[in-house]
Amino acid sequence: MTLLDRYLLREMIPVFLLAMGTFVVLLVGHMLYTVVEVVVERHVPLPSVARFLALRVPQAASMALPVSALLAAALCFNRLAGDRELVSMRAAGVSFLRLMVPAALLGLLAAAAVFVLNEQVAPRCEESSRRLLVETISQRRSLAFQAGRFLQLSATAWALPTDVDPVRERLKQVRVFMLRGEDPPMFLSADEAVFGDKELLVRGGTALVPEWSGDITWGTVGDVHISLQPEAFTLPGDAGLTREMALGELWRQWQQTRQQSPPQAMQYSLELHSRLALAGAALVFALLAGPLTIAVGRGQNLSGIALSLGVVFIYYLVMLWTRLLGERGLLPPFAAAWSPNACLLVLTGWLAYRLR
Repeated sequence: MTLLDRYLLREMIPVFLLAMGTFVVLLVGHMLYTVVEVVVERHVPLPSVARFLALRVPQAASMALPVSALLAAALCFNRLAGDRELVSMRAAGVSFLRLMVPAALLGLLAAAAVFVLNEQVAPRCEESSRRLLVETISQRRSLAFQAGRFLQLSATAWALPTDVDPVRERLKQVRVFMLRGEDPPMFLSADEAVFGDKELLVRGGTALVPEWSGDITWGTVGDVHISLQPEAFTLPGDAGLTREMALGELWRQWQQTRQQSPPQAMQYSLELHSRLALAGAALVFALLAGPLTIAVGRGQNLSGIALSLGVVFIYYLVMLWTRLLGERGLLPPFAAAWSPNACLLVLTGWLAYRLR
């Protein structure tokens, strides 16, 4: 590594670390903001909330690393241009492509960190956060309910509470729809329902039964016991399972399902390519920052840096859009994951060619 490389990296690395810490705090803070109402109203224990947020840090870091690499490289090139150091380096015969080497090294470092996080750390934290949610909800089952929304309690019963009392662990003004095999279904309305060991106890109320003949039978009933299936209180679904898998496991699952279940294989392939593409984005962002900052701001203002951050915002929007297309089968997984990176690489090459 030459003196020039070390000099530029010393400019970039402190900004990179500071930006990464700032973005992680902002992302985790946003997660806390989205759940603070539930935490306060449902009396969720603060230690559980703190553990859940800590388990989301690796995922936030994997999103923050590419942006941090871009910001570090952009600020470095902006200062070099503003202090005329860039002119001196170019006059000494250093090409602009050569000046991009330290940014590429920083991008590779960030890409490797994203890869390790997504391969080793984030899947384990995702699994731990799932277990934490299940553990918390199993202790306070009212957390699974929302006022005005149906929740499936078992294969034959659904409940709709008007209000939820998390302190006393009960449902208020609850309506229950029950299937009864070959008998007509029953609609039950009661003032409250409380939780037993493995059941929901609906305390009295009015039952409404539409008979197959077209008549309607109704009347008051006693306590109704409804068995609860464990799945009713596990929030994560199949989509969360792929996030818990390491890349090697995703690859094996894709190999096993690509013949028997192509739609499921597509989900595994999309998750695999998306993780690799996010790591690649760190390198692409670091390479793009310098040419874009110099081409727009030329060190006279921060417009180049602002435009770089705007490009990142657009990148993430496009990434979400192409992933949605991939999930719906409108784009192949490889194209859905890598097309945003490819577009930025083309833009980087064009800007670097102009500044050569």
